[in-house]
Amino acid sequence: MKAIHKQWWHCSLVFAILPALAAFSLPAQAQTLTVLYSFTGGADGIGQSSVILDAAGNFYGTMVVGGSSVCNYGCGTLFKVDSTGTFTILYSFTGKAGAYPVANLIRDAAGNLYGTAFEGGTFGIHDCPKGCGTVFRLDTADNITVLHSFINTDGSLPESNLIRDSAGNVYGTTEYGGTAFSGTVFKIDPTGRETVLYSFPTRGPLGVEPAVGVIRDAAGNLYGTTQRGGNITCGCGAILKLDANGNASALHTFAGTPDGTFGSALVMDSEGNLYGTAIEGGAFDEGTLFKLDKTSGFTVLHNFGSTSGDGVYPTQAGLTRDGAGNLYGVTHDGGEFSLGTVFEYDATGTMTTLYSFTTADGGYPNGGVTLDAAGNLYGTTSSYGALGYGSLYEITH
Repeated sequence: MKAIHKQWWHCSLVFAILPALAAFSLPAQAQTLTVLYSFTGGADGIGQSSVILDAAGNFYGTMVVGGSSVCNYGCGTLFKVDSTGTFTILYSFTGKAGAYPVANLIRDAAGNLYGTAFEGGTFGIHDCPKGCGTVFRLDTADNITVLHSFINTDGSLPESNLIRDSAGNVYGTTEYGGTAFSGTVFKIDPTGRETVLYSFPTRGPLGVEPAVGVIRDAAGNLYGTTQRGGNITCGCGAILKLDANGNASALHTFAGTPDGTFGSALVMDSEGNLYGTAIEGGAFDEGTLFKLDKTSGFTVLHNFGSTSGDGVYPTQAGLTRDGAGNLYGVTHDGGEFSLGTVFEYDATGTMTTLYSFTTADGGYPNGGVTLDAAGNLYGTTSSYGALGYGSLYEITH
């Protein structure tokens, strides 16, 4: 099955899987997976993101659809699953504060949650009749504040993860909009003032459509990926750097079969080297895991689909890195049962499939994984599971 660029709209995510499919059981695997919550596909929504974890063991995430009936199939929700497995909707979107929250949440020291909504906000804008999307904050009393409502000239249709700096500024990307309607990198200060740090041109080595957000180093430089453009022949996207003065440069341009297509969110090690995945492309056209070394340049560390039972099509959420330098991620498909995997690429260069999803515990994950202090992994699947709509899971590692 060919991966779909917008993995969160995968047909299996929303409507194609019937709850009855969850009745099948499959053999246990070496890693222990525990289902912490089975999504119902009803009031709790459909299309869950990655989750984040607080110190008390509570999980927070988003549902792309569900909740309020104002939008088709609902405008999406913000949810919490507490340490006892109890599910709570913290906020149900109605369009005004945003609709269809695709990306992960981030959380500040006070417990406030921040995220992006793909549509909604200011309605009636040319090219965005349903709103160009928002950046929002949900406080600990579940009150929502729109930090910024996009109007297309400053960006539109954000589906990126956010980051915050020590001063409380928020950074992210919009996939479209800007001066050439090819996407933007933005900053929002604590007062809510938005600044477009970079507006992508229609052509050039940087590519277009920076969908997944940016990361930031100690000097204030931002790094991210574009989904398309860059290489004239391939149009497979690029890895980019935006320095603290607003100067943009392409650190690597993807070429498809040699190195990948559609780069994911990035992570950085203490030496400033970058790691990520490409959703497609590579030797088997099923994605790659790569490193961009500050000294030696770009290297493909793994071609997905290279062995029997290997996962394929790593998710846009990218990788999680632990203190020992091990990398963890998720593939949307593949594995022993063709329902996706959780993998580890360790510091010695060994790739291991930690878990292949089954119909019993969920399939087709769209997000990444979160690590706790003990090294356990947490994430969500989008379909199958006990009720057919995916699950929140823990892998004891």
